[in-house]
Amino acid sequence: MFAPGRSLSQCIPSSAKTISYSTVLHGTGNNSWGFLIPQFDPAQGTLIAVNIKAMISLNYSFQLENNANTSVPYHIDIERRDSISSNGLSSPINRSVIQDYGSYNLEASDGVSGSGSDFIQQGPIAVMSSYVITDSITAAVSPFIGSGYSTFYYDPATTATVSGNSNYSFTGSATDTMHFQLTYYYCNTVVLATTITHFWAAKESNEIIKLSWTTQNELAGRNYEIEKSDDGKNFLYLQSIPANMDSMHIGNYLQYYHITNEDRNKVYFRLKEIDADGTIGYSEIREVDLGSAMQGISLYPNPSSSFINLIFNESGKKWMVAIFASHGGLVQQNDFENTNYAHIPFTIKLSPGVYFVRAFEEQSQKSYVTSFLVY
Repeated sequence: MFAPGRSLSQCIPSSAKTISYSTVLHGTGNNSWGFLIPQFDPAQGTLIAVNIKAMISLNYSFQLENNANTSVPYHIDIERRDSISSNGLSSPINRSVIQDYGSYNLEASDGVSGSGSDFIQQGPIAVMSSYVITDSITAAVSPFIGSGYSTFYYDPATTATVSGNSNYSFTGSATDTMHFQLTYYYCNTVVLATTITHFWAAKESNEIIKLSWTTQNELAGRNYEIEKSDDGKNFLYLQSIPANMDSMHIGNYLQYYHITNEDRNKVYFRLKEIDADGTIGYSEIREVDLGSAMQGISLYPNPSSSFINLIFNESGKKWMVAIFASHGGLVQQNDFENTNYAHIPFTIKLSPGVYFVRAFEEQSQKSYVTSFLVY
C-alpha cells in the first residue's frame, strides 16, 4: 500500500491530493480485458505515487458424479489467478488464490447420470468476496505522466482440480466481478481557476486542434482568453470568449484552433479566466503533439445532448465502442461490424460535461480515443 510520510513531506501544501479512475468488469472467470486510463497531467502538479487496486468477487458452481464402482471421498480445489499488466508497469501484478472444498463422500455409481447418492451439485459458492489486490509505485512513476493514456490488460483465470479418484464426471462454471481503480497521489503546485472543471485540447486533423472546456458556478461578465505556447512556458493571447451559461450556471465551450506553418512538433494551450472584478485564474496546461497520427474515428455532433455519430476511417472491420465519463467510469458499450458509420443513442441521461469515446478494432487490435461535450 502507498504510505504517507517521506514522500508526502515534499508536498506543498503538506498533504497529497488524489485523482482516481475506475471501471467495473464482469465475466465468466476466464475473460480478458484491455482498457485505457488517462495519464497524469504534469500541469496539475508533481506525481509522487500511483496506486493500483482491484477488488474481486468470484462465485463458482459445479456438478460432480462418481463413476467408480466403489464409494470415493472427493475434494475440489478451485484456483483463481489474476494478472494485471500495463505499459506503465515494469512487470505484471500477479496474484493466486486456491480454495479447497470437500470432502464430498459419493457412493458407488448407480448407472444413472445426474442423480442419486453418487452425484452432487454445489453452488454458487462464494470463492472470493471483495478480495483485494493492490500495489503502489513510488519510484518509477514517469510512464504514467503525460497527456495520453496508459493501456491496461486484466487477465483472470479460474480452474478447478478434482482429487480422490480419476473415474468421475465434472462440470463447473464461474461468474466474477472486478472493480478496478487507479489513483494518482500528487502535490498540487499550480494555482488553477476554481470554476473550470475540465479543459481538453486534441488534434482533430492535420489542420485543426479542438479545444473544449466545462465550468461550474459560471458568472456573468466573465471572459476566457485562450493562450498558446510553443514551449509550455511563454504564452501568447489568441482570442477571448465571453461566459455563456445555462440555468444551472454551467458552461460548455468548444473552439477550434487552425494549425499554422509556424507551429512545430508540440503546442500548448491554457485558459486565462478573467472575472468582471478583475480576478484572474488559469486552467491546466494542455499539450498537443502535432506529429501524432490522425484519429481513426470522427465524431459529430459535438457538443451533443442525446446521441453521437461515429465515422470509422477503416471500413469492413469489427468495432467495440465504449463511452467513458471523465473520471474513467464506463457509461455504455456498443458493438458494430462491417460499417463505417455508427449512430449511438445514449442509454441514460448524461450529465453535462466531457466524455471520452474509445473505439477498439478487433482484427488490428488498434484503439482510437476522442472526446465530446454533453450540454
